[in-house]
Order: sequence, then C-alpha cells, then structure tokens
Amino acid sequence: MEIFLVVFLGKFKPIYLVTSMDIVFSKITVAELLEKIGAGKHIPGSGSSAALQVVVNAQLLLTVIKITLKPNKKEKYGHEWAQMQILKEKIENVYIPRLNQLFHDDYIVFDEVITTRKLRDDLKSEIEEGIPNKFLKVKSKLDQDHLLATKIVLEIAKLSHEIAREGLYVFLNGFKGARGDSALAVQNSLSVVMGSLHIAELNLRQLIEHEELDDLELEIDKIRSDYFKTYAEAQTKIKILQKQIEKAKRSHAKIGGVLSKINVSEIEKSVRTFQRELYNVSTTKDLDSVTNSELAFNFLGYDIKKVPSLGTFNDFDGRKETAGAIDNVKKIVRVATKFSPPVQRYTMAHELGHAILHHKSLRVFHRDRELDFRIDNPKRDPIEVQADKFAAFFLMPRKEMKAQFLARFQSEKLKIDEDVAFHLGISLSDLKKKHKEKRHLSRFIASTPIYAGKSFETLANQFKVSVEAMAIQIEELELIDFKSVGY
Repeated sequence: MEIFLVVFLGKFKPIYLVTSMDIVFSKITVAELLEKIGAGKHIPGSGSSAALQVVVNAQLLLTVIKITLKPNKKEKYGHEWAQMQILKEKIENVYIPRLNQLFHDDYIVFDEVITTRKLRDDLKSEIEEGIPNKFLKVKSKLDQDHLLATKIVLEIAKLSHEIAREGLYVFLNGFKGARGDSALAVQNSLSVVMGSLHIAELNLRQLIEHEELDDLELEIDKIRSDYFKTYAEAQTKIKILQKQIEKAKRSHAKIGGVLSKINVSEIEKSVRTFQRELYNVSTTKDLDSVTNSELAFNFLGYDIKKVPSLGTFNDFDGRKETAGAIDNVKKIVRVATKFSPPVQRYTMAHELGHAILHHKSLRVFHRDRELDFRIDNPKRDPIEVQADKFAAFFLMPRKEMKAQFLARFQSEKLKIDEDVAFHLGISLSDLKKKHKEKRHLSRFIASTPIYAGKSFETLANQFKVSVEAMAIQIEELELIDFKSVGY
C-alpha cells in the first residue's frame, strides 16, 4: 500500500510525495520539494518538515530490514526474522501512516495559526475602542490552535524517539552491510526529537496562561529525559562500528603478516608459524589454544556455521557426503554436525588448511568429504593432500606429540623388543602375530591406555582425534622403530 505525503503548491494545488516501501518521487523531484519548503512561506512549516524527516528515517530502517529478511540472509539473520517482520509491519502500518497524518495536520493547523494571528493583530484596535469581544474570541481560537500545533509536534517528537529506539535494534541486529543506513536513521531521528522540542517550547510562549501549560511542560521534560538516555546509548552503540573498523584494520594487518610467511612447500613450518601467533594472542597458553580450529578461524575473521547436513558432491572416487565447506572470499566455513566429533574436528582443521595455505588460489566455494585422517591416494587433488597434512600438524604438533609420547612410553622413539612388549601387556611373538603391518602397530600404540603398569589417556583421546589419524601421525613423526619388528 502506498502512503502519500500531500504537499500544497501555490493556492492549494496538491502534489503527492510517494513514500511507499520503494521511495519513488514520481510527482515531484527532491529539488522541487526543498524549494517549496525553503521558499520563505509559512507552510509547509517546521512541524511538517520534522514529520517528513522522520518518514525518511523510517524508510531507511525499512531498507535495512528488507535486506535482512531476504532469503539469502536467513542463515546469518534468521534468528532475528520474527522481530524484524514485526518491526517492518509496525513501520509500514503504524509509524508512516501516522506521520503522514501529522504532516498534513501540522500543515493545516499551522496555516490556521498564521491566519488567526493576522486576524488577531487586525482586531487589536477593538481593545482601544473598548469592544474586545471579537478580539477575545479570535485570541481564544489562536490559543487552541497553538495548543493543537504543540500537541502535534510533541507527538512527532515521541514518534521520532520511538524510531530512534527501533533504529538501535536494527543497527545492532540487522544486515551489517547497511549499518550506515540504520545509524543515519538513529542520529537523524534523535535530531528531530530535539528540534521538535524546540518548536514546542516556542509555542509555549503563546500558552503561558493556558490551563494545560503545566502538563505540556511535564511532557516536554519527559521526552527530553528519554532523548538524553537514548542519545547516550546511541553514541555508545554506534561507536561499536568505529571500534570494529579499527579492530578489523589491525586484524587484517596482523593476519596479512602471518599469511605472508606461509609456504605450501613447508607445511609443518607454516603450521608452527601460525600456531605461534595463536599462542601470542591466547589468554590460556595451553594446547587447546593452538589446536582449536574455531579459535583459529575467529582469529582469521571467518564465520563458522554448524549445520546438520551439507548435501553431497562428486569427489575423485564418487559421490560423497559433504562434511565441510569453505568460502575464502566471504570468509565462511561450514561444518556438518551429522558426523562424529573427531570427524568434525579433523574436517574443520582441514578447512583451516585451505584458509591458510590456499587463501589466494582457492577463491570459490569449496566442499570436502568426511575426514578424520589423511587419505593417501594419487588421484586426490594436491590441495586436499596439503590441507590434510596441515590438519595433522595443526591438531597433533610435533613438539607436543613427542612430549606426550615420551611421557607415556618413556622413549622418544619406541624400539619394539621383549621388554617393550611386556610393558604393553603382550608377548613379542603375539604382538608380531597380531599386528602384522606397520599401520596395525601404529593403531595399537595410538589407542594404548597403559604402559609399564601406568594408566593414561590414549594419544588419540589426548589430541581429540581418531585412532587412524593418530596412527598416521605417529608414522609421520617416526615415533616407532618399525625396523625393530621387521617392517
């Protein structure tokens, strides 16, 4: 439904300013409207101009709300949709129609004030002649006109304050890319509040003896008090945007410095460089602070989306379930929660590998299969192998792996002999029979909870990865002397 602001040109010749959801100045240009407002005539006056400004502010908020309610914004803003829809309807069906009416009412009343004021001035001679009846009647009407004009402008002030409050909500919770619109709506609405109060106070000079003067002054004080509270809140919250810009600039510079040191041909070294930065900004300074992919993505400025499912895609060996996906342009990573925690953890670290190693080359939306360990297959894309290796060293860093391995098995490199087999709770001959291949033995060590009579958390559990992932990393770091058992 379209709402029309009626603007009168010359002798009651109306034009219509369309203020529908899509503002279309189909009957008048902005320049023409401004020319009429600033033409030196008493109408449209300051009250009507205030109402018009608030309508513009409401339209700015509608713009942000409509963008927020677009289907492609549901993932990020869907939790605010219900409230945004309520606010949209309130602006369209309550605020704008009422402001439209106030624009028109102020025009009519202020025109009456000016006309009656002229008539009053013309009748002043009656007082001198001792016949004030007609003068007093006109003065009474003028007082009522002033009273009505004051009430109109105070209602505009209150509605403008409400728009400012709604604008703060939209600024904080609506589409971030249009915060300039919502911030402008808030600031402009607050300016209209104070401007409207000034208009009302000027009118009160004409109502000094009116019986409603005290009530009007109380109402003005209440609106002014609300204004100052909202103004202070607005300055604090809108400064968030400035702080975020500064933070983003600092973060971008720091991240750029980190990524410039990354070398795909030296993946482990690249992981260590990145984890050093994570450690420096960490408050806990523990293993989780440098092996937590979510913290790492936050450091890089990525949004993490966890969803039940991500569908399927074609991989080198057929159609596969999508476990993770990354968009290095929009800086969004998605992880499917339908998979086990170890799969989710490894998948997220794999996506982190893409973010770090391939931030320049991988610029399209990219999907990855279910992973909880490195897949060695010559048909795999090299960037997937690189991301796997990154994930392994990120989740299971060499230095910490060696320290945990030494603490459990009392050796930096486990040489399998009778004593070691005994400490593992098995004879050497049975160990060789049961674990005939290198990977079998690696899995056994990765999942062993006891050695030399001492119980401990398995290496796989310690690093929160699958047994297979840990077994592969044990081999990568050569923590077992496989020659000692003939492999």
